Amino acid sequence: AVLGGTGEAAALLAVQLKQTPEAAAEMAAKLQDATRGTEAEMLSIMDSVQRMFYSGVDVENIVPAFGKLAPALDILKVKGDAAMKQFSPLLAMLDQAGLSGESAGNALRKVFTSSMDTDKIAKATKGSGIDLNFTDGKGEFAGMENMYKELAKMKNLTTEARLSILKDIWGDDAETLQALNTMIEKGQAGYDEFAQKMAAQASLNQRVNEQLGTLTNLWDAATGSFTNLMAS
Repeated sequence: AVLGGTGEAAALLAVQLKQTPEAAAEMAAKLQDATRGTEAEMLSIMDSVQRMFYSGVDVENIVPAFGKLAPALDILKVKGDAAMKQFSPLLAMLDQAGLSGESAGNALRKVFTSSMDTDKIAKATKGSGIDLNFTDGKGEFAGMENMYKELAKMKNLTTEARLSILKDIWGDDAETLQALNTMIEKGQAGYDEFAQKMAAQASLNQRVNEQLGTLTNLWDAATGSFTNLMAS
């Protein structure tokens, strides 16, 4: 796993975020487990980490967020780099809304799990004037675009009606409701805008090459390596 790409990804992240090699390696290993990414995907996964960081997300929130979200990835049929890219913007938006990484990941897990209970959803929306369906009609999740489209229907409801439906489907857990309300208010357009903002940033490789490009940094890196080698 280390030679296959996880080691390089952790090393680059350590340089860019000024982490110790141990901390970066632990983050890489835990994110690989949480997302079920392959070794070859790890550089791209770590790239998403630094894009979240430069979008204002506390790096300490990233591993707990994906750790708690991990069980829902089976529902969404997504993993590895694809899962990282799909959920990085959403988790970053929830981070800005004040949810900790663990709370955001846990809230999204509950959102997606309860979204598959079609009987409960039909009962909750009966008489409200809207129908909600987050499945593809064959028992599988119909995708994020469909979810945003369905959630957008609740914008037309009164606050009383919306809160009643949200509570009946997803419960009254404050963090879950905060995540849902963020998704409803920001919508697909808000998600796409944040995703584009993250995509427009410099890549991990570009940032590291720039940071290590000066003579001083190259000398520090070299002498640091010599010192570590002699210590070993």
